[in-house]
Amino acid sequence: MSPLTAASASALTQAHLAERVQTAVLKKSHDAAKAEGAAVVKLIEAAASFAPGGVDVKA
Repeated sequence: MSPLTAASASALTQAHLAERVQTAVLKKSHDAAKAEGAAVVKLIEAAASFAPGGVDVKA
C-alpha cells in the first residue's frame, strides 16, 4: 500500500471512529434528556394532585 493510500485509509478510519463516538455521545445525551423530561412530568403530576379540584397536566 502506498503511503498516500495508507494515510487516506487512516484518515477515513479516524473519521469513522469520530463519527461513532459522536453518535454514541448524542444518543446518551438524548436518553438522558428523555429521562429528565419524564421525571419533570412525574413531578408536575405529583404537584398537580395536591391542587384543589385537580389540574389536567395532559392538556
